[in-house]
Amino acid sequence: MGRKKTFAEQDALEAATRCFWSEGFAATTFQQLEAHTGLSGRSLINCFGDKDTLFAAALGHYRQAVAEELASITESGAAAILRFFRKIADAPADSLRHRGCLIINSLGEGRGEEAKAKVEIEAFRQLLRQFFREALRQESIKGKKSKADFILTLLWGSSSEIRQQGSTQAIVPVIKTLEECLASWPRTAKA
Repeated sequence: MGRKKTFAEQDALEAATRCFWSEGFAATTFQQLEAHTGLSGRSLINCFGDKDTLFAAALGHYRQAVAEELASITESGAAAILRFFRKIADAPADSLRHRGCLIINSLGEGRGEEAKAKVEIEAFRQLLRQFFREALRQESIKGKKSKADFILTLLWGSSSEIRQQGSTQAIVPVIKTLEECLASWPRTAKA
């Protein structure tokens, strides 16, 4: 009979996620993961698997956190989309959001090609795409599918800009233009 776990997996996963987000996949060593999580490398491997598997779990954890954030937005329609973008721009000074999006950053490291990471990345894209589509549907905006993809691409590029500038304030001019787009897009007639 194996020893009983004496740590909270979710806490360890949160710490590993922050480590990958801060350092990037390639630069994150098992020694850093041990230091961030307080667990031995053996415990990490026994619980989560190799570094690639742990990274995929971290991406899933990050996706879940974003899903909870989206669910907490009380606005609807275009206001919900703008609220999501503004929450990014208003991140506290000590937030890892100033390093960009963990999932988008992983693509820059070539991690999007790993099968386990690829599944999480696609699930993240679908989560955001669905959120944008639903908000556009609430506004009766024509062509919601292509416009949701446009907003997703805008977010993807904005995250890269945030990472480049090291500040979520890089997204502020994008928000104003997005607001103008949302206001000008044609709506279907309501019955």
